[in-house]
Amino acid sequence: MKPQHFHPSSLPPSERDFCVAKFEILGKAFLELFELLEEDAPVWYSEQNHNRAVVAKIILESFVPARERNQQREMSA
Repeated sequence: MKPQHFHPSSLPPSERDFCVAKFEILGKAFLELFELLEEDAPVWYSEQNHNRAVVAKIILESFVPARERNQQREMSA
């Protein structure tokens, strides 16, 4: 069975807004955790963990609007 790709545009507007809002919250939390792990690099944070996190970050950032990415960069600088 081939997995089907989900896109919020297939939802009615009210559900789409709710879905996008949840995704933004999860995305922001992931990016904050990613930065903490990269800065602190705990002993258990292996190269494999790092590589998986980098791939997840790349995928996530492909969905985050450029305006929001710029805001995140400015806040972390």
